[in-house]
Amino acid sequence: MHTIDYFCRLAKITNKDLANLMGCIPQQLNSWKTGRKPIPNHHKEKLCEIFNVPFENNDIFDNREISELDRVKIGIIIENNKLIFNEDLSESLRNDIERNKKLLEAQVEILELVHELKQVLKNNTLMKVLFSEKDFYSQLDKVKALVNEIKNNE
Repeated sequence: MHTIDYFCRLAKITNKDLANLMGCIPQQLNSWKTGRKPIPNHHKEKLCEIFNVPFENNDIFDNREISELDRVKIGIIIENNKLIFNEDLSESLRNDIERNKKLLEAQVEILELVHELKQVLKNNTLMKVLFSEKDFYSQLDKVKALVNEIKNNE
């Protein structure tokens, strides 16, 4: 699923609705999603505005296939938006949102470490893995610690 489709699903709007909001035709959206054409910056700005995504995260719209890491990063954006756009939240609700955000941030760290470990295993020969075993186990220990931290916070 393309990131644009994922955001449309979260916002409960169709591609046609999104195209109308952006002032373009649905076929133009499809050409971006299939990778035939890159998304111009002014359209990325509009996507960020429509979906309340900080512009510094606009590269998320370039992802043709949304990953688990992307979904978690989008979750962080959504939690931030809850804090920004709902000023009259109770203290307990604000604390819950902050806690969820911290859990999502830890999840991002775990996913990035797991990805890094997979790359090490994929790109290295068995000998290189054996020689860098200390580094491998150090990274694995970080993942375990983060997983335990998440379990303890639940």
